[in-house]
Amino acid sequence: MDKNNLYDALEELILERINTHHLDEPEAVEQAYARLTEITDKLRGTFTERQQLIFTECEDAYCVYEGETINFYYRAGFSDAIRFLFGWTDSTQWRDGKWN
Repeated sequence: MDKNNLYDALEELILERINTHHLDEPEAVEQAYARLTEITDKLRGTFTERQQLIFTECEDAYCVYEGETINFYYRAGFSDAIRFLFGWTDSTQWRDGKWN
């Protein structure tokens, strides 16, 4: 398989898995998000117009940060799973078909 095709397939798989898990979040995650939204809306009501613009910039920056964090940790977990299945590259972990 072509390296670019493999990369594209991996990108598609990771995006699909993130989207799938996002649609089936545990209740604790849903409750935490609902609480954050409630508090954010309350805080937003206290801002001047200028403060509202700055707060919106903060929200946007946080959304990018959160997305990148999810993407990073999902990729790290996926990478670890692949390394586990095919053998660790570190010689102290896995060599010649057996754990050391």
